[in-house]
This record gives sequence, C-alpha cells and structure tokens, in this order.
Amino acid sequence: MNYFSLAAALILPWITGIFTLASLQRSNSKNNHSILAGQIGYGFFIGYLILYGLIRLSFNLTGNLELKWVMGALVSLSLLALLVIRYRRKGHFSYPTLTNTSNPSVWEKVAFTTLIILTATHLVFNLLETIWTPLLPWDAFSAWTHVAKVWFYTGELTDFVPAAQWLAQPDSPAYTSHAYNYPIFSSLMQLWTAVGLGSWSETLINLPQLLCGLAIGMALFSECRQQGASRLISLSVCYLFLSIPLINTHLSLGGYADIWLAGFTGLGFVKLITGLKEQQPIAITGGLLLIATATLIKNEGLIWFLLALLTTAIFQLSSRQLLTTLALTSAAILACLLLETTSLELGTLGRVGYFEGKIFAPNMPGLTFQYHNVWPAYFKNFFLMGSWNLLWLLVFTSLVTALIPPYTPTKKLVTTFVLIFLAGQFFIFFLTDQARWAEKYTALNRLPLHFSPALIYACFLLWHDQLKLKTEKQATSNELHNS
Repeated sequence: MNYFSLAAALILPWITGIFTLASLQRSNSKNNHSILAGQIGYGFFIGYLILYGLIRLSFNLTGNLELKWVMGALVSLSLLALLVIRYRRKGHFSYPTLTNTSNPSVWEKVAFTTLIILTATHLVFNLLETIWTPLLPWDAFSAWTHVAKVWFYTGELTDFVPAAQWLAQPDSPAYTSHAYNYPIFSSLMQLWTAVGLGSWSETLINLPQLLCGLAIGMALFSECRQQGASRLISLSVCYLFLSIPLINTHLSLGGYADIWLAGFTGLGFVKLITGLKEQQPIAITGGLLLIATATLIKNEGLIWFLLALLTTAIFQLSSRQLLTTLALTSAAILACLLLETTSLELGTLGRVGYFEGKIFAPNMPGLTFQYHNVWPAYFKNFFLMGSWNLLWLLVFTSLVTALIPPYTPTKKLVTTFVLIFLAGQFFIFFLTDQARWAEKYTALNRLPLHFSPALIYACFLLWHDQLKLKTEKQATSNELHNS
C-alpha cells in the first residue's frame, strides 16, 4: 500500500478545484478567510467533478485508469489556473468586503473555540470509523462498491447488465447487479482511491466521502460569512450540519452516494438561494449547474434539478407570468390526454411521461401513481427518532415564521424553497409506490439528506434577516427617541 500516493490522489483533485474556482472568481489577494473557505468548500466538488471527467477520458483513450496520466493532467490544470489567477491579479478589480468585522468579545472567542473543538471531534470520530469499520450498509457493498471492486480487479470499466441478459449470454465479459443502471460517479471515486492506494481496501476507499462532509461545512461557513454573519454564527451553522446524526452515519459508514448528493444538490441549492436573494445571475447559474451535475451521481438528481428550475421560476416570475405558465402547462397536459400521447420513447433514456398508470423519467423504472398514507412514518422519523436531532423542528418553525406578515423577499424565498422541497417529498412518497421505502424508514431519510445543507442555510437566512430587521427598527426607534 502506498499511502503517499493515496494522499496525493485525495488532495490533488481538491487543490485543482480550489485553483480552478479561484481563477474564475474575482477573488481577493487580501486575507479574506470567508472567500478562501468558500473556494475550499466548493472547490472540492469542482475538483472531483474534473477528476470524474479525467477518469472517463483515461478509460476512453487507454482502456484503463492511468494514475500518473490523470495526476499529471490535474497538476497541469492547477498550474494553468495559477497562471490565470496571477494574470487576473494584475488587473484592477474591486474586491468584496465583509460586514460585521468588529472585534469579537472574550465569550465569543471562547464559544468559537469550543465549536471548533466540537466540530473537529465529530470529524476525528468520523475518520476513525471510516478507517476501522468495513462496509456495512446493503446498498454500499451490493451496488456502488461492488461495481468499483469489479473495475479495480478487471482493470477496465466492465459493463453491468440486467440479470436476464447476463444469463442469456454466458460467454459475455459483462457482470450483473440489481443496480446495473445506477450512475457511476460514486463508484469511480472509490476506484480512484483504490488505484491511488495501489490495493483494494474496504475502508480507505471511503475517505473521499469524509472529505465531502468537511467541504460542505466550509462552504456553509463561507456563505454565512458572505451574508454578514459573525464567525461564531457561521461556524454554528456549519456545526449544525456536521452534528446531524444521519450525516455522521453517512460520513462514518461510507459506500452510499447520498453524501455526494448533499454536496452537489445541497450546496447547489445554497448557491441558487444566494443568487436568487441577491439577484446574481452568475450565482444562480452556478447553483443550477451544481444541481444538474447531481444526475451523474444518482437518478434522483434529475428530479432535484426540476425542483430547482421550479424554485427559480416561482421566485423570479410575477403573478401574471406564473398564471400564464400554469395555464399553458394545463393546456398542454389536456392536449396530450386528448391525443393519447402522454409518454414518449427516448431511445437509450427509456420512456418519459405517464403510461398505463405509471410515471416514467429518464433511466428510471415506472412509478405507480397512487396515494399512500405515510404521515406516521414521517412524523416518527423526523420528530421522534434520533436521526435528525432538531433539524425538522427548526425547518417547520422557520416556515411558520416566514408565513407571518410582514413579508420580505427573504421570507418569500425561504417559503418557496421549503414548500417546493416538501412538495417533492409528497409526490415521491405519498403519490407513488416509492412509499414502501418510506414505510421501511430508508429513502424517507436519505432523500431529504440531499437537501440538508440548503435547508439549514435557508433557516439561517430567515432568522438572520429577522434579526437584522429588528436591529434596524430598534436603531431607528432610538434615533427618534434621542431627537
């Protein structure tokens, strides 16, 4: 086992992502730690997305995963990004400055240090669990990791086919799995780690997922700081995410792809929410691109991307535009029903639409359209069991607060996002046969996990905005009183 090579395989894509993001931003040559934290957080996902593309390219060009070739490409991209950064800094850009830059009090310093220690403790225990505990979850070793292990020992991206096709072609080099049509991003990251180590390990292949949690936390810290929150409040938001028991489970017992979705989908919605709040087209586009990338990780990514588009449309469009869009959509659906063309065949993507009582999406099996009462499962998992701590109490309290006048753009944004998230959950688990995974307490928890960074950030925005309005109102009242 080559641990130096393993460390390089884990860190080099991250560095490439950080430099790439910094080269694309009007970043600061000053010591702006909040921007640096954002570059580190978001840079992790950009870097591993670049790594994914290079791995696919390596297999297409050489037939196998060439470690030195991919690492050389990552180093080259990093150097190119550094040259761009150096060139851009010769220009004349106005750099962003932070609000709330007052010196923290002694108690704030103590609280900040305490939170740092608590956060580090969580991550250290996650690391120890990752190193010591082999793969346990069913989907981990039977789906995602099973594929990576086959590719590691065969040295090529061997095809996985349905069981019937595998049995009908006994001489074919293909393998079979119940997850034969799953996206391969997560499996390729495990394969990359094993190749970097030079040996297969049931534990160390999950290290990228641990880094994933750290990166999400840093991105959340950065976004809160950019909104003017203090270091203490920003770190509290980060700790709130990392202290969720279900998050800790996915960081400690690697193998699932859901923590990757929490990064790409969750942080994508974080960036989208920021862009919508501040009317920044670049942030909106970046958020949508991150969410769209989630389709490379799990099939649910397509649904989350549609929810992102819906969130953007509802928040951006006027009431008249929304009504017009709704009328046109209803007319289109009615026309499809009258013409009996409620579904289409899209070649390798499969059927899309509504057909014989089932709803079809690209590369996904049909979902039977029927109502299921899974309210008890939701109530028990979200409020009575220990998987989420107090997250859902915070979410629903924030939603109720956002619905109370006077209304602000932030309240509208938080309400829109949370309600669309809940509508997505309702559609999947209440209106289709996916309800069985709610009744078994599995996907009922794993799918909301994808949104957890954005839900926490939305709650932060709401209460931060409320506190700001209260402070401004109090300052105005004091001025009037003094005058």
